[in-house]
Amino acid sequence: MKEYKYFKTIDEVEKWLLIMEQSARINHMILNIEQLEEAEEIVRKKKNGKLLNFIGALYFEGNGVNEDKYKAFRLYEEAMDLGYYQAASNLGYCYYYGNGVRKDMYKAFKAFTRGVRLGSIECLIKLGDMYINGENGYKDIWRGLDFYEEAYEQITEMYNPDDRSFQQSYSSICLKLGKCYYNGKGYHKNMKKAERYIRRAYWFYKLRKEWNDYYCESGLKESKALLDKIYEEKRKMVC
Repeated sequence: MKEYKYFKTIDEVEKWLLIMEQSARINHMILNIEQLEEAEEIVRKKKNGKLLNFIGALYFEGNGVNEDKYKAFRLYEEAMDLGYYQAASNLGYCYYYGNGVRKDMYKAFKAFTRGVRLGSIECLIKLGDMYINGENGYKDIWRGLDFYEEAYEQITEMYNPDDRSFQQSYSSICLKLGKCYYNGKGYHKNMKKAERYIRRAYWFYKLRKEWNDYYCESGLKESKALLDKIYEEKRKMVC
């Protein structure tokens, strides 16, 4: 049995990764690459998809390591094959945006579909996007909205405002539903419902900003801009 230099158990690896990720994100700490490679070897040997995905995210974001989106893509692929739902979402985004791999909407759609089977709410949301925008080969607004509604129902059942994963999914689906009501896309235009959803989205994007979420900035700006428009329209109605 191989003896490792830094770790004895997978629990030690997980604890170290969590501490290092936070330190790198907040204090810009650089990780010990030898230690990280050992951690990756142990995680792969233990077939732990969650931690493979976690390491992939470090490389994707360049968080404590040199950014390497191709390596992140490969780690996401491994983690998805081990059945980890978040890795399917991350892999789908790699194909969707062409990060670390050639852009391929068909493969993105397949990854998101697999993610739904694995229990990913984020993949439900993204399939909704692809149907509404016609990015999977044909456009079906109503089917897309069905995915949005299912995602919203599932995420609200596990309401936990302190959980980062919840914050990400909830802010995303609230913004998307709010925009549908604001623009009258698939629904009758309803400013009251639009404001309610978008205010929730804005609040949770602000929570994500507090822990330096890599992906929150555009959603925070968009929800704030939409709220400003809604408030301006309400002021005009009063006048």
